[in-house]
Amino acid sequence: MPLTLELAPLRPAVSAFGEERPAVLVFIRDPEAPIAVAQLRELFGFTRTEAAVAAALGQGQSLEDIATDMGISLATVRTHLKRILAKTGTHRQAQAVALLARSVATGIAH
Repeated sequence: MPLTLELAPLRPAVSAFGEERPAVLVFIRDPEAPIAVAQLRELFGFTRTEAAVAAALGQGQSLEDIATDMGISLATVRTHLKRILAKTGTHRQAQAVALLARSVATGIAH
């Protein structure tokens, strides 16, 4: 199973000799690893159900599959998605999923 590698530039580090050196933060994650619902709740203030929907989206599930798995209507899942978008400050499902993946990997709500 392939892992995902993400690089984030940092401010240049200053060496003991006063020269600046480039710095980067490296994130390695398993895209198939389950997303922690509790962590999503803490980072974004999601309700339990919003966090469960967000985690399922992060695992690549469709809205229809989420509705079936959770035993709720598709309209209800769409309502939760709208709230997830609002709470993450994103406008599209793909943006939210990318943000959630980065945030869970770093523990920081971007």
